[in-house]
Amino acid sequence: MADTQVKRPDPDFRSLFESAPGLYLVLDPDLNILAVSDAYLRATMTAREQILGRGIFDVFPDNPADPSTAGVSTLRASLERVKTSLQPDTMAVQKYDIRRPDSEGGGWEERWWSPLNSPVLGADGRLRYLIHRVEDVTEFVKLRDEGKASRRLAGEFRDRAAQMEREVVQRGQELAALNEKLRTMDRVKTRFFANVSHELRTPLTLILGPAENLLRDDAVTPARRHDAETILRNARLLQRHVNDLLDVAKLEAGKMGVEYARFDLARLVRQTASHFQSFASDRGDVLTVEAASPVEVEADPLKIDRVLINLLSNAFKFTPVGGRVRITLRAGSGETDAATVEVADSGPGIPPEFRKAVFERFVQAGSDPNRSLGGTGLGLAIAKEFLELHRGAIEIADAPEGGALFVVTLPLRAPAGTTIGSGPAPSPPPHISEERRVFPEPARPPSPTSPPPSSPLVLVVEDNADMRRYICESLAGGFRTEECTNGKEGLKRAKELLPDLILTDLMLPEMSGEDLVLAVRRLPQLNHVPVVFLTARADDDLRIRLLQEGAQDWLTKPFSAEELSARVGNLVSRKQAAERLEDQLRQAQKMEAVGRLAGGVAHDFNNLLTAILGYAETAIDKIGSGHSASQDIEEVRRAGQRAATLTQQLLAYSRKQVLRLEPVDLNLVVQTMDRLLARLIGEDIRLKTHLAKDPLWVNADRGQLEQVIANLAVNARDAMSAGGNLTIETASAVLDAPYAEAAGGLKAGVYATLAMTDNGHGIPAEILPRIFEPFFTTKEPGKGTGLGLSTSYGIVKQTGGHISVYSEPGQGTTFRIYLPLSSEIPGEAPIATQDPPAARGGETILLVEDEPQVRSIARTILSRLGYQVLAAPDGMAAIDLATAHEGPLDLLLSDVVMPGLGGVELADRLMAVRPGLRVLFMSGYSAHSIVQDGFLDPKVNVLEKPFTSATLSAKVREVLDRR
Repeated sequence: MADTQVKRPDPDFRSLFESAPGLYLVLDPDLNILAVSDAYLRATMTAREQILGRGIFDVFPDNPADPSTAGVSTLRASLERVKTSLQPDTMAVQKYDIRRPDSEGGGWEERWWSPLNSPVLGADGRLRYLIHRVEDVTEFVKLRDEGKASRRLAGEFRDRAAQMEREVVQRGQELAALNEKLRTMDRVKTRFFANVSHELRTPLTLILGPAENLLRDDAVTPARRHDAETILRNARLLQRHVNDLLDVAKLEAGKMGVEYARFDLARLVRQTASHFQSFASDRGDVLTVEAASPVEVEADPLKIDRVLINLLSNAFKFTPVGGRVRITLRAGSGETDAATVEVADSGPGIPPEFRKAVFERFVQAGSDPNRSLGGTGLGLAIAKEFLELHRGAIEIADAPEGGALFVVTLPLRAPAGTTIGSGPAPSPPPHISEERRVFPEPARPPSPTSPPPSSPLVLVVEDNADMRRYICESLAGGFRTEECTNGKEGLKRAKELLPDLILTDLMLPEMSGEDLVLAVRRLPQLNHVPVVFLTARADDDLRIRLLQEGAQDWLTKPFSAEELSARVGNLVSRKQAAERLEDQLRQAQKMEAVGRLAGGVAHDFNNLLTAILGYAETAIDKIGSGHSASQDIEEVRRAGQRAATLTQQLLAYSRKQVLRLEPVDLNLVVQTMDRLLARLIGEDIRLKTHLAKDPLWVNADRGQLEQVIANLAVNARDAMSAGGNLTIETASAVLDAPYAEAAGGLKAGVYATLAMTDNGHGIPAEILPRIFEPFFTTKEPGKGTGLGLSTSYGIVKQTGGHISVYSEPGQGTTFRIYLPLSSEIPGEAPIATQDPPAARGGETILLVEDEPQVRSIARTILSRLGYQVLAAPDGMAAIDLATAHEGPLDLLLSDVVMPGLGGVELADRLMAVRPGLRVLFMSGYSAHSIVQDGFLDPKVNVLEKPFTSATLSAKVREVLDRR
C-alpha cells in the first residue's frame, strides 16, 4: 500500500530554543549546562562556548565579596527538589550576583532573579533534562528598595509590577507548553530514528549480499574483487551507523532490554582486542592487553562487547601513529563487587570541561566543526547508556600514557531474581574492525596506465582510504598523485613536493582542511598553488568562507569522476598558463636588462671605434699603400670594421639602434633576397617561397628587415648540415585581443606574417627559452657570436612586432614573425638622374664633441677635405665659439649626449640666432631626444658612429647640399 503520509521538514529545535525571547538553561541530571538561550547569555554577560558542558555552579558561583549571599545553596536545593519530585519548582525572588567579564571592567554586578525550575522526562518516565527559567527583576527590587514616593513613579511601579507578574505567569505557561512540545518532538525523533534505520536495512541487505557473493566467486578479476571489497567495507560501516541510530531509538523509547548471561569477561576483552592488533601493528602502535586471569560476570555479552569496541575505536581514533593503547581488566571480590575495565591512550586527552559532554549523543570531543574525529558521535553515548542498563558507570581521567583514560565499572552479578543464561562469549561480528580509521587501509592497486613524469602533480589529502583510492584512480589518466591521510602530513608533503594542485577533505584529523589552506597561503612557495576542497557540507556560508581563506574551488560529496577531472584539469591549466606568462615576463625583463647593458657598451665602443677607424684611414693616406706598414694598418682597419658590425648587432638586440622606418612590401623584400639567400644557405639546401597574393606593406627599416631574414636563413642552414628544405611563407593574419596578448603582448589587429621553416635537427625543449639571449650559442667556440637570433629579436621588437619559435627535435623548426600592416602605401620612387655631389667643400663647420679622439679625427678628416672647422669640447664652449665667430656658420656637426648642454638644446639655441644653420648630429646610441621609441624623425639628420672618412664626408656634403 502506498505511503500517503505527508512529510514535513524536521524543525531545527536547537535554533528555535536558542532564539527564544526568554532566559532559559537546559541542564542534565548532573546539573551540567547542555543548552542556553541567547537572551540568557546577554543577561548574564557570558558566551555559549564558555559555559556549555560545565556545571551551573562552576559558571555561576556565589559572590565572594558578599558573605551573606545564599544564591548557590538556594538554587541547588530547588533543583534537587525537581530531581526528586519530578515536578516544577517555583522559587522566591533571590539575590544572585553575576560576574562581569574583564572587557566590562571585571568585578561583580548585583542582580535579583525570579527562577522557575522544571523537569523534562523521557519516554520511560525517567528524568532526562531540567529547564532553568529566570526573570531578571533587579529593576523591580531596586525601585522597591529605593522607596520612590512620587505618585507618577508609584503608578509606574505598580503598572510595571503588574506587568511583570503577568509576564511571569505567561512565561510559565509558555514554558509548560514548550516542555510538552519538546517531549512530543523527542518522541517524533525517536520514531524517525527507528523508521529510517529499518528503511535503510533493505537497501543495505541488497548491497551486502551481492557484494559477498561476488567475493566468493573465484572467477572475479583482482580489480573487480578490490572494487567489491570497497563496496562491502563501506556498506558495513554504514550498517554500523544504522545500528547506532536504531539503538538510540530503542534507548529513548525504553525498549532496550538486557539479556544476562554468565561468561568470562577476560576472554571477551582479549578476543575483542585481538581484532585491533593487526591494525595497531600496521600503524606501528603498541596495543597492550592486561586480562590474563578469568573474571566471571553476569551481563549482556553483546552489549558489553559493543562497549569495549566503542572504547577501543575511540582510543585508536585519537592516538597518533606510533602511539600506545592499553586495555586493562581488574576483578572485584565478593558477591557485590564490580569489575573494572580501563582503556587508555597516548593521544591528546580530553579537557575536564568536555568530559561530561562527550557522553552526550551526537557530541564529539573537541570544538572544531571542521576537524574529523570519525563516526557519528554516538559511540561513547551508547557505551555509557549500555553500562547504565547494567547499573554500571563510566568515567574519564588522565591516563599515565598521556592521553585519555576511560574507566568502566561493571557489577559482577545481575540483579536478584534475574534469569541468567549461560554460554561462551560471542565472537564479535566480522566487520567490527572496519570502524572508520580502525580498519587497516586497503592497498592501492597499481594503475593500468601510469601518467608520464611530466604530468601535473596533485596532492590528495583525505583520511578515508577508499576515497583516496577513488580520487587517485579518477585522476590517473592525466595526473600524477601523492596521498596524505591528515592535514599535518599534507602540509609537510606540500612543502616537499610543491604540487600543481592540492585536493583536500575539509574534515581531517590533526589539522582540518581549512587550517591546511590557511597554512599553505602563508608560505610564499605554495601561495600560488590552487586548493580544491572536498566536503559533504554544501552551505553557502561555508563556501564563501573557504574562498575568502584562499581556496579556488570545492566539490560536494558525492561527486563523479568526470566532475573531479574537469575541475582539477581546469585549475591546473589556469595555473600553468599563469606560470608561462610569469616565465615570459621574467625572460623579457632579463633580456631587457641585458639589452640596456649591451646598448651602453656599444655606445662606448662606437666612440673608440670612430677614433680607431679614422686614424687608420688617415695613417694609410699619409704613408701610402706601398709602405711596409700599410698592410698592418689595413688589418687594424678591418678589425675595427668587424668590431663596428658587432656593436651594431648589440644595438639591434638592445633596441637602441636608430631605425629609418618607411613602408616596405614584405613580399618584395623576400623576392629581392632570393639570390642572396641561395648563396647563404648553399647548394645542398632547397629554398622554397610561398608568398601572399597581395602586397604586405609594413613600416620597417628595409636594411634591418633584410638582416633579420638573413640571420634566420643562416640559423636554418646550420641546423641542416646534411642538406634539406628551407621554406619561406608570407601571409596576413587577424589577431584578436587574447591571441595578440599571448603573442608577445601585441595589440589586436591585422598583421603581416613571415614564417621560415626548416627540416633540420630541431631545438631541444630545454634550450628553446634561451635562444634569443645575446651570446647564447650551442656552436663550437669561434663558430658564431650568439648574436644572430638576439639581433633579429631586437629588430622585430623595435619595429613593433613579435617573433616566436616552434620546434620538434628531429623534425625541424619554424620561426614566425608578426609585423603590423601599414595603412600607408607609397607611390613609385623617383629615378635618380644626377650623380651624387662631390664630397669636398669649403664651408665653415662648427664641430662639437666631448670625446677628444673623436673630435680630433673628425676635425682632421674635414680639414683635409677643404672645410674650415671650429672645434669645441662641449655645448657651452660651442656657444662662446659661435658668438665670437664673425663669419658665416654653414653646419653644426654635434654629438647628442654631452655633459652640460646637450646637442639638441645647443642646436635650438644656435638656430635661434643663425636661422640658416644646418644641423648634423653624431650618435653612437639612440636613447636620446632625437629618436622617439627607436625611430628616427625623417627631418633630423644623424650620422651613426662609428663612421669612416667616406661616410663622414658624404653625410656632411648631403646635408649641406640639401635644399
